[in-house]
Amino acid sequence: MTGAAPRRYAGETLPAHDWRMTGTQGSQAASGGTVLVLGGGGARGAAQLGVLRALAERGIEPDAVVGTSVGALNAAVCARHPLPEAVRLLEAIWATAEVRDVFRSRHL
Repeated sequence: MTGAAPRRYAGETLPAHDWRMTGTQGSQAASGGTVLVLGGGGARGAAQLGVLRALAERGIEPDAVVGTSVGALNAAVCARHPLPEAVRLLEAIWATAEVRDVFRSRHL
């Protein structure tokens, strides 16, 4: 591990680690899992529900989920529950009047 210096955290010295990818690290062969990445952007969160539903119908269960903004909210539900259950919960959430009021079309 060249170039990596030990770091201090909360008074403890942590071992050095070189985070650079070498060999097959980072390749598809080395990954071994399915990661669901959900982006942000308001109403995009509702559109993600269709993708989640399609994955659940096909029995595809992600090994990990990550997201930003509204995608992080959807990802949190998917991380906590099996995908078919997460889809049912998200359908109920996205169908509420409160959510519709936030994302309804408005004229300027």
